[in-house]
Amino acid sequence: MIKTHSKSKLYVTSNLYILENKCYYEEKKNDTLVNGKNWHHYWVDYGWEKINDSWVRRLNKHTEKKPKNNLYGVLDCGSNGDCLFHCIAEALNQEFNIPQWDANNIRKVASNCITRENYKNILEIYRLQKINEEFDGLWNPNKINNQNELKNIIEKPGNTFWGDHIIIQLLEEYMELNIVVLKVYTDDLFDNSFIKNETKIYPMGSSLDKEKKTIFLCYENEVHFTLMGYFKDNSMMTLFTWDNIPKELFSIYNEDCSSEYFR
Repeated sequence: MIKTHSKSKLYVTSNLYILENKCYYEEKKNDTLVNGKNWHHYWVDYGWEKINDSWVRRLNKHTEKKPKNNLYGVLDCGSNGDCLFHCIAEALNQEFNIPQWDANNIRKVASNCITRENYKNILEIYRLQKINEEFDGLWNPNKINNQNELKNIIEKPGNTFWGDHIIIQLLEEYMELNIVVLKVYTDDLFDNSFIKNETKIYPMGSSLDKEKKTIFLCYENEVHFTLMGYFKDNSMMTLFTWDNIPKELFSIYNEDCSSEYFR
């Protein structure tokens, strides 16, 4: 939640603003109070859209009381190879009125995660992906000769190096975060039965830590990361404390990842 107790408007966009912990959309006559019933009409001004229908249905099945309006949104934070890094930066900036993070900052952090201890293992994974034709990005892991070369590749903006599950796991540990990834497929590429069966959370093989903050990402059609948010109080929540994670997400996570988390 964006907190402001002053009587000055804190603008999120040129029309969307927070005032005394309430959200409004500026109109020519009377400004509109934005709440859980109408958030999707106004936060679209920032770029937020409702999460896709398959996830709406899945979330509703695990909700004690079905809401009149779905409160989950998705934000496309950017593409061209930087989508993962843009999403994490956007989520972290929730804590600041003035953004402190960007994709380049997050790439730098990821680069700093490459150490003498993990360098060889990480490079070997990428080389195996190359052999198995599962490799993304415009760099060649077979031409990397040392730790610094790999670090430089990771830091380079754009399509040279794409963020992936390896980078997610490194950032989780280094930045003390939980990062949860939702599978999202669209009906223009996949049929309805596939989408229904694959509307799940990716088991990442790492445990959630209730002392850490949590980011939820959507991995769309296995090529593009977007950021998931939840409308609460006056804004889209993108960085969750353990107590702020909606119960239905715990239920789905437990079901998909064979876990027993709760709050």
